[in-house]
Amino acid sequence: MTTTADALTDTEMRLVDRYTRDGVPAEHVRLLVTAARERLADARVSTFVPILVERSVRNALAV
Repeated sequence: MTTTADALTDTEMRLVDRYTRDGVPAEHVRLLVTAARERLADARVSTFVPILVERSVRNALAV
């Protein structure tokens, strides 16, 4: 069974891979992931946190 922490690690790796191919520095992607994780740290239902983190980062980088 995948834990939320494992899913967040997978999400971060996937986002770094995706956006570094487009020229976004890996550190910038990681900072966005960290910021999104911190905003959602107190979420009552942690199951959806990885999905929400991914959406937040993708929206931030869509500009």
